[in-house]
Amino acid sequence: MLAATPNPFNTNVQLTVISPASAKAVVLITTVSGQQVFKQDVLLNPGTNIIPVTSASWSGGVYYVQVGTNSETKGLKIIKE
Repeated sequence: MLAATPNPFNTNVQLTVISPASAKAVVLITTVSGQQVFKQDVLLNPGTNIIPVTSASWSGGVYYVQVGTNSETKGLKIIKE
């Protein structure tokens, strides 16, 4: 599971990823036109993982979040006000 709170957000958004097992993952956030605005390598632990993201320099609009491991990729749309 992948969720973002709050959504829509102003400056900070918190991504919640539930993982069945430990896994290396990449968090990627892009604009609707595909421009990368955030990328972070993370180590997911079994259970709930919280990933804080600061977006102070981003423009308002729609962004796409992808969290990918070797076995799967999860996606989510977030909105910055």
